[in-house]
Amino acid sequence: MKYFIGFMVTVIIIIVLLAMSLGNVGKKSKPKTTNTDLISYSTKNSSVRMVVDGPVTANETHNKVVVTVNRDKTVYEQINGYDGKVIKSESFDNNENSYTNFLSALQRASYMRGDKDPDHANYRGYCSLNNRYIFSLSQDNKTIQQFWTTDCGSPKTYFGNFYLTYTLFQAQVPNYSDLTSELNL
Repeated sequence: MKYFIGFMVTVIIIIVLLAMSLGNVGKKSKPKTTNTDLISYSTKNSSVRMVVDGPVTANETHNKVVVTVNRDKTVYEQINGYDGKVIKSESFDNNENSYTNFLSALQRASYMRGDKDPDHANYRGYCSLNNRYIFSLSQDNKTIQQFWTTDCGSPKTYFGNFYLTYTLFQAQVPNYSDLTSELNL
């Protein structure tokens, strides 16, 4: 009798485990996300960057804008073509206090929140008739994180507040709207 009870308990446990595992079949796993403390990078050799990659067009008409901010300077670059030909570059002085405030604002915009799945890292080809926006953090010239979004909505890997992030980067470049007025972005 005690063997029969042990057998029945084992069968019940197996049925429960099987039912639990079948309940997860077909469910998509949540993407891996991060929300690292961005402010901690303010005193390190770090930089944050926004790239606005324009519509997929002929090499001669393709444009990209890159804004890179670190504790010493903000660099604005206009790039023509896919080979990275810089056609306009401006540099503006920055300081650690300004950089810390900028990183604090980006932190509140959830700049470091996104999908870290390497299968989703490549933004090329998405939203080809509109813009792609790439946001990254680097330290000692090594990329710590990079997320992207598009004008088309999804797919994307950037889960932060896009409008706030985009506006904050624009505000780091005096006369940003004048500098980009002739670009198809």
